[in-house]
Amino acid sequence: MKKYALVNSEGQIEGSVELSDPSIDLEGIVSSGLTHHEIDFNKDISKSTCLWWWNGVEWAARDAQPTELHVWTSGTWAPDVDALWEHIRAQRTKLLSASDWTQLPDASITDAEKALWTTYRQQLRDMPQDMPNAQTLLDINWPLSPTDQV
Repeated sequence: MKKYALVNSEGQIEGSVELSDPSIDLEGIVSSGLTHHEIDFNKDISKSTCLWWWNGVEWAARDAQPTELHVWTSGTWAPDVDALWEHIRAQRTKLLSASDWTQLPDASITDAEKALWTTYRQQLRDMPQDMPNAQTLLDINWPLSPTDQV
């Protein structure tokens, strides 16, 4: 039995095909944008997708994906900046929602405390403009809420 990986243009395994007839050779055949490459290692294909990649000549080992905010491109893991900002915006929305109460007219806080919350909420909204070169979560400086400030 032959097993072929279906490989995308970046060398990542997108799926697999098993053939019971060993005389059929699919090596290098492109179908729906994916290229067939025989899997010459005896591994579970679901685990192999993160450990191996096709470098254009042969199968090569690769490190596991550092975070869900990385993509495999040009033979290496690179930060996925779009996914990073999607993640940050989702977090920011949660923080803004959690502090909505501070902006209500009947919130039981002083005017000075309300001003601190207003500033904090604006800092959250300004994050994309204030950190345009952020590539990873480590590059993000989250503002401290007034309750976290000491």
